[in-house]
Amino acid sequence: MAGVPDVEQALRAYAQRGVFRGLDVKQSRGATEFALQWVGDTPVRLRCETRQRLLTLRHLLPDVKQRSAFYADLQAFVAQRLSGELPSHRSIKARALDVQWKLDRGRASLVFKVKNGDYAYAVNRVVNLTHELFVRSEEHTSELQSH
Repeated sequence: MAGVPDVEQALRAYAQRGVFRGLDVKQSRGATEFALQWVGDTPVRLRCETRQRLLTLRHLLPDVKQRSAFYADLQAFVAQRLSGELPSHRSIKARALDVQWKLDRGRASLVFKVKNGDYAYAVNRVVNLTHELFVRSEEHTSELQSH
């Protein structure tokens, strides 16, 4: 797969399966932004910049401090997926994608660099990793509330 139409097709397939409650698409400054109605009322924003071969989950997590244990845990979470130690459904092929967190005023974005042009694989990893983060976040929140 090689571009925005392919990313949109892959995301629409997830929406049809009920992974998202809604999907909106808009063009903005040399990129395409997908608003995914996923968990809660605030859409998850996926920015696709094919010239740079980037898929970015913009401002996925609020209130993240750079020197916090939470941010270190997020970085370790991604590193583990790239390590090859996990089963294939939970791992990320390092030869296909580079994944890293970026902070902007306390808002954490997850950036996927598509190395081999396989946007179908990239979208699959975006969806699976984000779902795993949501589950992990929910477990963490429940754990904190029970203490």
